[in-house]
Amino acid sequence: MRRPVTWLDVFTSVPLTGNQLAVVHDADGIEDATSMLQEPPSFGPQPGPATVMAAAGLAATDAHPDLPPQVVCTGQAHLMAPVRDAAALGLVAPDRAAMRELLEPLGALVLYLAAVQPLAQRASARSFFVDPGAVTEDPATGSAAGPLLAYLRERAGTTALTIDQGVEMGRPSRIECAWEQDRPRVSGDVVVVADGHVRL
Repeated sequence: MRRPVTWLDVFTSVPLTGNQLAVVHDADGIEDATSMLQEPPSFGPQPGPATVMAAAGLAATDAHPDLPPQVVCTGQAHLMAPVRDAAALGLVAPDRAAMRELLEPLGALVLYLAAVQPLAQRASARSFFVDPGAVTEDPATGSAAGPLLAYLRERAGTTALTIDQGVEMGRPSRIECAWEQDRPRVSGDVVVVADGHVRL
């Protein structure tokens, strides 16, 4: 079946940056099981900062001194890992075996490293997951941005957050998060890159 499709870059207003997304129009009859509504947060284990930083190729001293790593879930479990400052994000060199050993027992999909400024409601982040062959970096991770806001709300009272992500990989993204009743709302700009048709 031939359906129109639009190719977008999301969480950005500049083409060929942000995160890529295809939107299929006239999608009646297509199952929507890849869709997601973020849920109220649940808070999980707190692995040791030294172990978390080592999996990212960082030193124990790169961990934030007051914000420990913690698994947070708003639909998908991610490991929040605040670092001491933005400079640490530029030093990240994930180790695949250590990442797998860290994330799998926690049931976490992503290691979300973030330099946070809770009072300024800003953060810079990098997101890594382990696939069968390597560690992959994601330029914009909405499913982890919501948990980061939930984490900072719980620990610092933060109710809104602007997250810059993807900078180090050449696909800068900006994710906006706001607390709404009992859960995070995640949003961002979108720019159209291409229009066409797809056969499904």
